[in-house]
Parts: sequence; structure tokens; C-alpha cells
Amino acid sequence: SFTAIAIGLVGLVLSWLMRLQLGFPDSFSFIEPASYYQFITMHGMIMVVYLLTALFLGGFGNYLIPLMVGSRDMVFPYMNMLSYWVYLLSVLVLLSSFFVPDGPTGAGWTLYPPQAISDGTPGSGGGIVVMLISLALFIVAFTMGGLNYVTTVLQARTRGMTLMRMPLSVWGIFVATILGLLAFPALLVGAIMMLLD
Repeated sequence: SFTAIAIGLVGLVLSWLMRLQLGFPDSFSFIEPASYYQFITMHGMIMVVYLLTALFLGGFGNYLIPLMVGSRDMVFPYMNMLSYWVYLLSVLVLLSSFFVPDGPTGAGWTLYPPQAISDGTPGSGGGIVVMLISLALFIVAFTMGGLNYVTTVLQARTRGMTLMRMPLSVWGIFVATILGLLAFPALLVGAIMMLLD
């Protein structure tokens, strides 16, 4: 949760920079058109993927699932810990994209190919490569955590706690995790293929 909130503060600062440009056009020399696209892209990726997914599923999931289903801990605590450290690595890799020569990618948070890797797109050199590596690491971390959540909900409920007696918070995390486990592998394959391109 703390890691997600910390990276979320970076996204918050990026949104302030975008609003400065919108409120006072061309008044700040450090907000160029290319930089604006980069701020939008990084803000979107940080808020949607690295903050919301990690905070609501990772942070709340780790805290609420054992508490609400009556288990001592997650079923795979080692994989849980490994999931966090891979997530932290993905956040650090994402932050490093601010320091590559062209800066972070400015292709929009959807990273549509081939525009994301075309010449003329801000950060089409090192920025998009670092973003795709970070995204791949994040998906690996989410998959480890997600399998842990699903297994814990299905196998570690206390005596008498049927699926229909589970709290709605656990159901929400459970269903969102299943949807993520269905969607993220395709995104991982797409990220790896675009990385190879």
C-alpha cells in the first residue's frame, strides 16, 4: 500500500504539471509539447496500473482476505512476498524511464503499436523499452499475487464459511483478481512482442 501511494504521489505531481500547462499555456519553459505527452502517459500508467491495481487488489487484498475469510495468512506467503518485491522492482524500473535520454514514453497510457515505437513519438527510443519492461514485471508480480488470492479464497476459508457467506469485499477482490488473471497475460504477451519490435 505504501509503495503504491508513493508512486501515486508521482502521478499526482504529473497531473499538477499538466494542469499548469492547461491553465497557463506556454508560461512554463519546462513543459514542452513532447513533455506534456510524456506527463499524460506516465500519469495514466501510474494511476491505472501501478496505483489502483496495486493498492486495491494488492494492499487491501493482503489485509482483508485473511481477516475476512478467517485464515491465518495467505496460502503462499513466500510467493506473496516475492510478488511485492517484483512489484517494487517494476515501480523502480518505471521511475528510471524519467532518466533515459529521450525521457519516458509519450505514446499515451494505452501504448498503441505501432505509434508507441514510431519515430517522432516522444520517448520512442529508451522510454518505451523501459515502460514495457516495467509493465512485464508488474504483470508477473500481479499474477503471483492474484493466484495467491484466488487460492486463499477457495482453499483457506474457515469452517462454515461458504462462498455465499463471504463478505462482499472479498467477493469484489476475488472477482477483480480473476478478471485480471484473464486479461493481464494477453497484455504481457503484447508487451513482450512490442518490446521485441
